[in-house]
Amino acid sequence: MRNGELLNAKVGEYRMLDFLGAGGMGEVYRAVHAKLGRVVAVKVMTQAQRNPRLIERFHNEAQIQARLQHPRIATLFDFIEANGMPCIVMEYVDGETLDERIRACGVLPLEETLHIFRAVVEAIGYLHENGIVHRDIKSNNIKINSRGEVKLLDFGIAKSDASPQLTATGDVIGTLQYLSPEQIKGGGADPRSDIWALGVLLYEMVSGQVPFNATTLGRLCDSIMKSEYLSPSTYNPSLPKAVEAIIKRCLKKNPEARYQTTEEILKDLSALQRNETPAEDSQSNKAEARSRDSLNWLRRSWQLVTASALALLAIAVLAYVVSHLPLDPPVNTNGNVATAASKKTGNSASHTESSFKTVRINALEGKAEVYQNGALVGQTPCDIKVASGEKVNLVLKRNGFEDKKVDFLLNENQEDYTYTLSRKE
Repeated sequence: MRNGELLNAKVGEYRMLDFLGAGGMGEVYRAVHAKLGRVVAVKVMTQAQRNPRLIERFHNEAQIQARLQHPRIATLFDFIEANGMPCIVMEYVDGETLDERIRACGVLPLEETLHIFRAVVEAIGYLHENGIVHRDIKSNNIKINSRGEVKLLDFGIAKSDASPQLTATGDVIGTLQYLSPEQIKGGGADPRSDIWALGVLLYEMVSGQVPFNATTLGRLCDSIMKSEYLSPSTYNPSLPKAVEAIIKRCLKKNPEARYQTTEEILKDLSALQRNETPAEDSQSNKAEARSRDSLNWLRRSWQLVTASALALLAIAVLAYVVSHLPLDPPVNTNGNVATAASKKTGNSASHTESSFKTVRINALEGKAEVYQNGALVGQTPCDIKVASGEKVNLVLKRNGFEDKKVDFLLNENQEDYTYTLSRKE
């Protein structure tokens, strides 16, 4: 069967509207229920007659997804068969995959990265609580819909305690760049293997690259086995060290040295968002803390000495000026005492400058052109200067999306303004 051959066909009660893509086991379509009008995604197993073993894996995927009810996971609605082809009917998620977002933007803004990563970690934590290992966490299996909601997709190789033995011992299954060392060796995957993949995912969002890549399969496997990769700050110099610490702990070669649960990751994420640094190595952190304390003590001491010297100098200058002031103020031609008009002007200028603030405009869908009063002023993320109390009128434009009109008054406590664009019908 050629890709997209079922387009406009009827499968059960569903009419196939759009061909969304194809994978190892079949094709995915956007479809609509003929009677209910509900728009869904239908995954059709077109390879069923060629490999009956895949049918068992397809059934396993449906059984696992049917158990899940979580806001960050695409919901399964039905499992049907049409013309001998098993079909999974699930929630249709519009928007972009995370992979598409990264390719469009390169390095994602930190705030967006942490929002997406937290959502995925929460979804994976829910799976682990239910005895399920996803085994295929990657940017292509995560979608951000038009409302900015994050959804985890594709449970094709997920495994639960009730799953049948579908993989021979020693087989490697999954997407190679995201596989952990123990999976490369052909060992079984457990929740800590998913945690490794979460580290790869976070690295990809903050750097625009996957940590493990090579021109040959052998070199790729070798770098994964040794957990050797370039620091993500090589690609993103402004990356906070706390983010690197989370990635580093996820990508420990020894599973025992990684985070053991997603709750531990969420704890460090919360600390990061409170501007605290997660501790990866307690002894190293204590040494760094002692070093920082010593440096801070020297800095404070120097600042105190400098401040004292400047204060003494200011007193001396003031005493000199006062001793040389005329006894009577100068008089102008009208007999009035002269005033310091220039000082008043200077204060007014200073006040005017301080009433401006620079804010950043972002679009969750990636790069968008920003127009102000009909003129192009930049591309998201775009910094603009706004006066206190000023009403800002902007228009965000991106190909394939509706123009987004933005109106807001400057909030002194807000520096980032992020908006969601809607796709054109």
